[in-house]
Order: sequence, then structure tokens, then C-alpha cells
Amino acid sequence: MRTFVVISSSPLATERLARRLSRLLREGDILCLVGELGSGKTTFVRGLAQGLRVTQPVQSPTFQLMRVYQGKLPQGQVPVALVHLDWFRLSPQECETLMAEDAIPLPAIYVIEWADRARERWPVECLEISFEWMSNEGRRIAFRVGGKRWERRLNETRRL
Repeated sequence: MRTFVVISSSPLATERLARRLSRLLREGDILCLVGELGSGKTTFVRGLAQGLRVTQPVQSPTFQLMRVYQGKLPQGQVPVALVHLDWFRLSPQECETLMAEDAIPLPAIYVIEWADRARERWPVECLEISFEWMSNEGRRIAFRVGGKRWERRLNETRRL
């Protein structure tokens, strides 16, 4: 996996970074978010949702396990669901079951918070985004690209 790092100085900068990333998203993409509680994962998803023109307020799916938002892919205004999952309280087997549920609409982009809870269940084709606290609310956001699908977009992703 290739890795590159961005330093975000504020929640607003984290949202802006995610909005830019949303321009590169395609149907079926899976983003695996990893990081401590309060490190910026849900803030990042809010930025993705803004970039995908989601109109509903984005909330953490911790107690619902999954929230689905309707949006549009920036390229061509194609309708797409943003499926926001939370694996914090699940076993690896439960994570796999949740991803396989018929309740997930297609086409969709999947964003999984606490994805490290079931790392062995990750598909090869995913973008891992890890969040780490730094001083004064700054965050280190590391992107690890996995699979050919994301490798092709690596140079575009780096320009964010």
C-alpha cells in the first residue's frame, strides 16, 4: 500500500479535504476510516457528504450502525448513496454481515468508521484513511491506497 500524509489544522480544513476527495469518488468505492474517538472521522464524512451534495445532516452512525444519505457523484451528477457505517461495537463477523445486508442501496459509496475493528474483512480495493491527533486540534491524516482501482487515482488523490 502506498501512503501519503496531509496535516489538517482544523475541522473546517478536514471537511474541505474530504470535499476535494469526493470529486474522485466512484460508485462502489470503499473508504476505511481509522482513528481514535474524536479524531475527525465523522467530520471527514461530513465533508464527503457536502461534496456529494447530500442535503441531510450527517451524524455519527455509532448507535444505528449504518446511516444512508442520498447524494450525487460530482462527475455527471449521477445519483449515489453515501453509506456511512460504524464498526466500533461489532465483531469481525458482524461487520461482514452488515456489509452484505440487502438494505444497502446501489449504487453506493461506503465509508466505514472504526474499520480497524475488522481489518481482515477489508476488500483489497479500498482507501484507508487514518486520523491522528496532533497539538491544538491539528490532525495528521494518512491515506493508504490499496488495490488497482485506487492506484489509478493515486496521482489525482495526491494533488488534493
